Amino acid sequence: MCIRDSIESPYYLEVNLQIKDDKFLLAIKDRGQGISELDISNIFKPYFTTKENGRGIGLAFAKKGVEQAGGNIWFETEKEVGTSFFIKMPIANYKKTS
Repeated sequence: MCIRDSIESPYYLEVNLQIKDDKFLLAIKDRGQGISELDISNIFKPYFTTKENGRGIGLAFAKKGVEQAGGNIWFETEKEVGTSFFIKMPIANYKKTS
């Protein structure tokens, strides 16, 4: 699945979902400027933001919630290419069917 703001828009967001056995992997990718090396180690810290009006709680909150549910969240970034965030979680009440 690919989501774009509009044909003329510079914004691009790609969302992929894979399901295997009792887990799912959600990947969210943009084509932005990437995350600077200075910010990489802080990206999941509470109150860290690069936005003028940001609060810095979104990614910290997401990380805590995902990990408390038994999952993992991480990202890969490349300068001037973009950033991908990944969430891998167990599927609740998973029952394998034949």
